[in-house]
Amino acid sequence: MKCEIKFDQQNGSVIEWISSDTEIENLVPFIQSIHCDGGEEIEELYGDDFSEISLDNFRAHSGEDEGTFILCYKASFEFDEKTFSTFKSALDYSSNQIEIKLEFKDKSGEELDTDDLYEGHTDTPTEITVI
Repeated sequence: MKCEIKFDQQNGSVIEWISSDTEIENLVPFIQSIHCDGGEEIEELYGDDFSEISLDNFRAHSGEDEGTFILCYKASFEFDEKTFSTFKSALDYSSNQIEIKLEFKDKSGEELDTDDLYEGHTDTPTEITVI
């Protein structure tokens, strides 16, 4: 199943940047995991559970609170709905609403420890479009 989603300043995740050594503008984001409310439990796609097709137009806009950023981007991904039928059921339950957790790589492609970069602040469930 191929899906796409767009996060803007109205629905983008808000993070609190805690790194004084690294600027968010110098990093490359990638999808770390995808979460969906299945009613009784949150279902998650992680690692090899999905393929990131694209993550385009990434912008980190300054948030309302000092040191926060609103993460805006357009992403597409694919997963096998038969293998991950509980995630597909969660999509049906939640009317295709998901949250995406991003992580970052440096320009050389090395994944960075997000615990050293930022703390989660707010995620807004957002509807995917099946493509």
